[in-house]
Amino acid sequence: MSLISKKDLLTTTGISYGQLYRWKREGLIPESWFVKRAVPSGQETFLPREMILNRIAFILKYKDRHHLSELTQMLS
Repeated sequence: MSLISKKDLLTTTGISYGQLYRWKREGLIPESWFVKRAVPSGQETFLPREMILNRIAFILKYKDRHHLSELTQMLS
């Protein structure tokens, strides 16, 4: 499974740190997708590349038409 760093994810998708973690709290992004790994500068968070990019594209597409709780139900 290919991983993407949280930093690269935020840059690639244009979402903010706050948005990412709000969606995590709301259950839109599973906790299990957040993988902490040791890197030379300490610890960094990675996520499964294809799964998270697809999930964020879905959320961005529908977030203005549905409440986050509705999106959570759609994704479960």
